[in-house]
Amino acid sequence: MASRREHTTASTATYYAVTMTAITITRCVCQRMPFATLLPLARARGWTLEDVMRETGCGDQCGLCRPYLREMLHAGTVEFHQVLWE
Repeated sequence: MASRREHTTASTATYYAVTMTAITITRCVCQRMPFATLLPLARARGWTLEDVMRETGCGDQCGLCRPYLREMLHAGTVEFHQVLWE
């Protein structure tokens, strides 16, 4: 089902992206926190990834959302159509 694998660097993070059919990732699953809710909060408070993890628990459980959180903070993206991993 994966159609393409890319090596990408955002800010200081290196991650891999796989483009898949019909996937939309919009939240931290462990904390049930939508990225669209988290982004304005993080920007208003000037949070880094570490701050987001400490203050919300997002990215601090299974860790699968960390590359999404990192990209959210870097580019403001809150909806992803690729699987990202570090």
